Amino acid sequence: MQLQVVLDATNLSVNTNGTAVNAVLSSGCNSDRETIYYYDIKAGPGGWFDFGGADAGFYNFSLAYQGDLYLFKALSHPAAVTCVTLSLPSGLVVTSSYEFATGRCPDP
Repeated sequence: MQLQVVLDATNLSVNTNGTAVNAVLSSGCNSDRETIYYYDIKAGPGGWFDFGGADAGFYNFSLAYQGDLYLFKALSHPAAVTCVTLSLPSGLVVTSSYEFATGRCPDP
């Protein structure tokens, strides 16, 4: 699961220096549930926030940017690279999933 934050007007990655994202991943089935907490994840190459391996499940994100708090959800699919784009200031969330892919999400 990877997340990128872009501006509505330009669709270009915002300056995320100092911006951190928190997330909670809920995955598994029935009695075999798992919850993973991610705190203060910083942006890496291309402005993408990387939430690690191929953990499938529901992510609940929180991101504070320029005084506003954005809360949103996304679903990560198994055996896929899942790319989430949050547009600011609208808060529009777009998710793309690349089945059986490896590596990083493409730049916008």
